[in-house]
Parts: sequence; C-alpha cells; structure tokens
Amino acid sequence: MLFDEAELEQIEQHARQIVVDLSSWQGTKTDDAKFILIQEAIKNYQQISFLYTKLDGSKKARLVEPYQLLFKSGRWYISGLEEGASKLFLLDRAKQVELGEVFKPDENYFEKGFVWEEQNMLLFVLRIDRAIFHIFDSWHQVEIIEEQDDFLRLKIFAEHNAWLDNFILSLGSACVVESPESLRAFVRGHVLDMYQNYRGDEGRGKTNDESGS
Repeated sequence: MLFDEAELEQIEQHARQIVVDLSSWQGTKTDDAKFILIQEAIKNYQQISFLYTKLDGSKKARLVEPYQLLFKSGRWYISGLEEGASKLFLLDRAKQVELGEVFKPDENYFEKGFVWEEQNMLLFVLRIDRAIFHIFDSWHQVEIIEEQDDFLRLKIFAEHNAWLDNFILSLGSACVVESPESLRAFVRGHVLDMYQNYRGDEGRGKTNDESGS
C-alpha cells in the first residue's frame, strides 16, 4: 500500500479544497462527449475535423492534428497543427467534431515555441477608475505605473484580438486608452460610431411642455 490511512485522509482533505467546474456562470457546459473524443484523438494520433466559428461569425471546416487540450483564463483550447502550422482553437467554437485518419506525430512539436507566444501580443497603457481595478485581478502581466486617489494607470501586455477590443469598450467611461495610438484610434472610432447611432435622441420621450413647444 503506497499510503497509510492518515496520509489518504490528508490527500482527500486537500482534494476537497480545490473544485474545478468547467461550466461558465452563464450556465453553458463543456460538451463532455466532444472533450473525450478529442482526448481520444490526441492519444491515438488521429486527425480531427470540425466546423469552426471565427470571431466575425463566419464558419470554416478545419482539419487538425491535435496535440494538446489547454485550459487558460477559464476556457479550453485545442492546440495542434493545421497544414503544418501551429494553431489554437477555442473548444466552444468547434462544432461537429469527428475523428479522422491516423497521422505521424511531429517529434519536435513540444520543442517549438509555446503556442501562446505566437499570438498577436500588444503592450498598451490604460487609465482606469479605481473602482474597476478588481476586474484585472486575474490578469498576469499588469503593472501599476501610476496610482492616484481616483484612478490608476496600468501597463498591460496581452494578446490583441477582438475579445480585448470588446472588453475595453465594455468598460465605458471608466477606462481610457492612452497608448498605443492604434488602439486608442480604434476605440475612438467605435465610440463615435455608437454616438452616431444615438445622435438626436436627446428629445425622445419628452412631453410637449418639456420640449418647450
């Protein structure tokens, strides 16, 4: 017996302290059958085919040689090769997953640069209200470069993608992009577009007396 009764009890106690729930707060759950199927493909060096939905909503059939299932920032990703290039796919966006032919694994795959390093990384500076700083608690590469009573200035290094753009926009007036200018211009353009959508609404919902007529 590897462990005595006291050691087993201690292991069980530690195990109860950590709970991993793969479902999101919105209630969507990881498709267990899909997850197990991809695990089987990785174990047996089988290609997988699936219909993948990109950030812009378009769909494309993919054929991938899977090597890993990665868990990062609360989400699962498929890491593998597509036409010889390292790719990363969000598991939630992969539908109709099917097993394919057996492939010869690349012996140097894990010696290559980790797939996260190949993403489009961006260094940027935000000025945020103190009240929302807790949102960045789980971010790894965040540095406070200025701290005032009512605001913080943050230097952040993160992957630049549509999710990041939408995240910054969702912070509204509590966040100002200070650099780089390309990101600042993107946010400014979207804010102006939003303003145009609601321009002229100032008088909507007012009575004749309130509008001065």
